[in-house]
Amino acid sequence: MKKEKNIEKNILENFTKEQLARIINKVSAKNESFKQEIGDYINKKRAHFEYTNNYSEYSRLWDEAEEIISKFNEYGGGPEDEEEIVYGNLSRIVDLFKNNKLDKNTKIDFINGCFEQYYYGNSGFEDLLRDSIFDVCTTKEDWLFVIEKLKKSLSNYDAECVMNIYKDKLKDDKTYLKLRMVKLNFGTDYYNLVEYYYKKRDIEKAIAIAKEGIEKGAGRIIDLIEFLLKFYTENKDYKNIIKYKIMLFKERPSFEDYVKIIKFSSHLDKKEVINELNMIINNSRDEELRAEVNYFNGNYQQVLEYVKSCCKSFFYQEKFKEWAQKLESIYPKYILRMYIERVKYILKFKISKEYTVAEYYLQRIKLIYFDIIDDKKEWSNLLGSLNRDSVKLPSFQRMLKSIEE
Repeated sequence: MKKEKNIEKNILENFTKEQLARIINKVSAKNESFKQEIGDYINKKRAHFEYTNNYSEYSRLWDEAEEIISKFNEYGGGPEDEEEIVYGNLSRIVDLFKNNKLDKNTKIDFINGCFEQYYYGNSGFEDLLRDSIFDVCTTKEDWLFVIEKLKKSLSNYDAECVMNIYKDKLKDDKTYLKLRMVKLNFGTDYYNLVEYYYKKRDIEKAIAIAKEGIEKGAGRIIDLIEFLLKFYTENKDYKNIIKYKIMLFKERPSFEDYVKIIKFSSHLDKKEVINELNMIINNSRDEELRAEVNYFNGNYQQVLEYVKSCCKSFFYQEKFKEWAQKLESIYPKYILRMYIERVKYILKFKISKEYTVAEYYLQRIKLIYFDIIDDKKEWSNLLGSLNRDSVKLPSFQRMLKSIEE
């Protein structure tokens, strides 16, 4: 009897899934009790079947992604199509966890696998790996496990992540503050603490930390300044508003903000505000900003100096065109000379690809002669001279003719 069963087992093992399914369906159709027994067995084992299928899917996705990530770590990158595979596979794995399709042990294996690749830090997938780890964490135990893993990293960013997990995920204020107060080096460190106190509605503490961060924090302090500026704006404290507007301008100067501050300073001593702004601008390396402010304030001679410097540099030709045009009505003869020198330079060295540039300058020259200084004779003299000098350059002469028309 046992031998017969073994023979039946061997026969069944040689069938494909499709063949077994057809056999079961045929037998079930003829035998109701067998059909019921099959149904009961399937229902009883459904969870196991689903887990087996899900784990098989997870294993396939992770093995493929891990192989690519390892290769990227070795070579510092790789093909874009393989990169897309990794993003797609990790996204599907995260979905399996979020839909409770995989168990706790698989989650631990996944987190460990991600961190193993993350520590290597040469694949370019570090953000994706870290985000995927965070996305599958749902319990306090998960987060504490991740914290222990992050602590093994020497990265300042990972140290920040640990603090933020204590603050945002575990709501462990005591541990967060203990770690945070030890690490207050940069403006962003202080801003992290400011946000903490602000969310706790301890506004006075948040303001005090923001001011301390501006004074002591290295690197980026703009967020701290903007926080205080917003607070004082809401409270209509004009003295502090202008103080932090100027401070923000120093960190991130722009002509638009300069004008806004000047208009706003009507509430206070405008002269003092202008002096502070000018001091910042004079110490700035942004020459165009200085030109914009000088033009706004009518300091045209200083703007002309900027135009001269742009004229000398090949890399600032577009800036030269823009600013020279603004000064045409103020210093027409000086701008004319610069334009004419440009045209003659292009002609002298027969730079055919620059003939369109010469045409632009000639159009501006014509406008100055006709509309600003009203000297059509000099315009005719210039055209005559250029025609004589370009006899052997038909393309240049065609360009001159189009301007004459």
